[in-house]
Amino acid sequence: MTAIIEKERTFGILFQTRFVMNEVVRFILDLSPTKDSLYVLKNDQIFQSLCEISDNAKKINKSIDCLLFETQSMQETKDEYNRLFVGPHSLPAPLWESVYLGREHLLFDDQTLQVRKCYQQHGLHFIKENNEPEDHIVIELEFMSYLTQEIFESEEDAYTKKLIEEQTHFLNEHLGRWAPQFCEKLIKSTEIPLYQAAALLLKEYIELEQEVANFLSEVITQTEPVETTV
Repeated sequence: MTAIIEKERTFGILFQTRFVMNEVVRFILDLSPTKDSLYVLKNDQIFQSLCEISDNAKKINKSIDCLLFETQSMQETKDEYNRLFVGPHSLPAPLWESVYLGREHLLFDDQTLQVRKCYQQHGLHFIKENNEPEDHIVIELEFMSYLTQEIFESEEDAYTKKLIEEQTHFLNEHLGRWAPQFCEKLIKSTEIPLYQAAALLLKEYIELEQEVANFLSEVITQTEPVETTV
C-alpha cells in the first residue's frame, strides 16, 4: 500500500510540474503583460512552488518583481511583446508552427491543417478557426495540457494507452519539432528578461515532456501482452 501511495504522489507531482510549466509559458506568450495579470501570477502558490524547483521559473518571478515596481520597464516589455509577436514589422520570433515547418514558411500551411485534425480527433475546435491559425504555440500548449489532464484522470488502460500515443505523436511531429527553434529565436531576439526566461522555461518544459513521453512509451511496450505461437 505504501508503494502505491508513493507512486501516486510521484505521478501527481510530475503532473503538476508539467501542467504549471505549460500554463506559465502560455500566460506570458498569450498577451501583452499588465500589472494586474502579473500580480495574479506572482501570488499564485502553485507558481511559487514551481519556482522552488525550476531556476527558469525563478527568473520569471524575479523579472515580474522588477516589472511591478518599475513603470518604464513595464512599458518596454509591452512594446517588446508587440515587436516580437504582433508587428507591424517582420516578427523576430513568430508564434506559429507553419512558419517554421511549412514548405512555404507561411501561415495556414499544411501544418495548420494537421494540427487542426489532432484537435478534432478529441472533439476540440479552435473558436477562431479559419480566422487565425490553430498552430499558434499557445493553442498547441493548451492541447498538450488537455492531453496531460486526460491521461492523469483516465482509469481505462486502453484509453490511457491511446492518449499517451497521441500525445507522443503530437510532441514528436508538431510542438517538439519547432518549439526549440522558436525558443532560440526568442532568446536571440530580445533582451527583455521576462521573454528570455519564458523561452528558457519553454525549453525546459519540452525537454521534460520528451523524457516523460520516452518513459511512458517504454512502460507501454513492457506491459503489452507477448504473442505466443503454438
